[in-house]
Amino acid sequence: MGVSDTSFIKSIFKFSISSWVNFFISILSVIITTRIFSPEMYGSINMYNSASSLFMGIICLGLDSGFLRFYNEPPKGYDEKQLMAKCMSLPVLFLLGIIVFVVPFFYKDISVLLFGKVSLLAVILLCINTMSLAILNFFSIAYRISNDARRYTIQSILVQFFTKIFVITAALFNPKLETVIIFNTIGVFVLSIIYFKIQKKSVLPSKINWSMQGFSEVFKYAIFSWPTVILIYLNSFFPQMIIKNNLGDYELGIYSSTAFFVGALGVVLNGFKTYWASFMYANYKTERSKIIKIHDYVVLLVVFILSFFIVFQNLLYGLIGIKFHQSRYFFTLVLVYPLFNLISETTSYGISIAKKSQTTLGIFLLSTAVNLVFGCIFVNCFGTVGVAIASMLSAFVQLVISTIIGQKYYRTIKDPRRTFISILLILVLACSNYFFAEEYIFELFAVFILNAIIIIGYRQELSDIISLSTAFINKYKRPKV
Repeated sequence: MGVSDTSFIKSIFKFSISSWVNFFISILSVIITTRIFSPEMYGSINMYNSASSLFMGIICLGLDSGFLRFYNEPPKGYDEKQLMAKCMSLPVLFLLGIIVFVVPFFYKDISVLLFGKVSLLAVILLCINTMSLAILNFFSIAYRISNDARRYTIQSILVQFFTKIFVITAALFNPKLETVIIFNTIGVFVLSIIYFKIQKKSVLPSKINWSMQGFSEVFKYAIFSWPTVILIYLNSFFPQMIIKNNLGDYELGIYSSTAFFVGALGVVLNGFKTYWASFMYANYKTERSKIIKIHDYVVLLVVFILSFFIVFQNLLYGLIGIKFHQSRYFFTLVLVYPLFNLISETTSYGISIAKKSQTTLGIFLLSTAVNLVFGCIFVNCFGTVGVAIASMLSAFVQLVISTIIGQKYYRTIKDPRRTFISILLILVLACSNYFFAEEYIFELFAVFILNAIIIIGYRQELSDIISLSTAFINKYKRPKV
């Protein structure tokens, strides 16, 4: 029996609860931090967090992707617990090797690159933060792939709460970079220890099988996925490095303030993306028609989301300190990357289903190269806006190529021409905010025209969404007393 529409919506909603709570935590955080921290400080903190995510991607060796891919189809001789233990242990050992053999010799170069000064403490904290994030990442995957929405939600909220509340505490106590990253790292480290104690019995075996026999298929998939994961993080890291090296920490802080909008966007996106991965791997053979419909729904949703941010940007920017308001001119260009990634979730899974990790690697390599090359060129011509344009072009290249190849292995698009036209209209919508930043009436007119075109093209899908939403609300609303 297939997955019903209301059941699918309910599952997405369950995995979205944490995103909504995290959103309100983020609002509190951004209201305080953008008024206490200077743009220079805000940019440096964001650089620390971005570097932690990048290094987490490096030390995981792609095994987080391998665990996700083979959880439902574990290799011979492995169950879910042994697979989890092997996939999580190897990254921890790899990081320990880096701490022993790399950090003592290169910590000066690393700290100068990231923070503009020599600081062994900052590099040590970076390593601790990286390990904590990696452990929490694997435990999070274990919750969501087993469809345990309640525990996944609690963990996700606690991660955001610990990081944000510790940063806010540091900001109120002593708003210096070293103090903030110490508090930030302590919060994540303590939480990783707590969750290790909570989850070790349910997701880890009593004894780890260290033999590599039977694990080669997982490791091969992981190694091919590994560079792709690194490139994904580099695509977020490179723009910050380009701005820092060419324009300075002040402009980096302005650019980093767009992370608030990306986080707000995550309220809508994360619940879907979290559930979608496990849904695709479990149901791609039997639910193709539903997957095709969902692609059209997602394209329509992306247009509406971007339109919402444009129309209500003045209200949203009221939450951010006035020192960061320059990002209003280009924030929609930055939002294109996560929005196109969401569309790609519904068009490119054929590559993963066919286990073509090397193809995914090539796509992300090209996308990252576009981001880096055009970012370095445009930053000298257009400043911070040029880096945002490069990010948008990178997202476009990645979406188009991954979609073309993904559809070859697993078709999820009913009308390719309509999808491509919609993608172009999304780009026009994002650029309209830059060109009409000081002409709000013209901006509203552009949003209205572009939305009218999309609604005409997706009128049947819009009707379906309204019907599904109504049915879902009627089914789960409280009965009248």
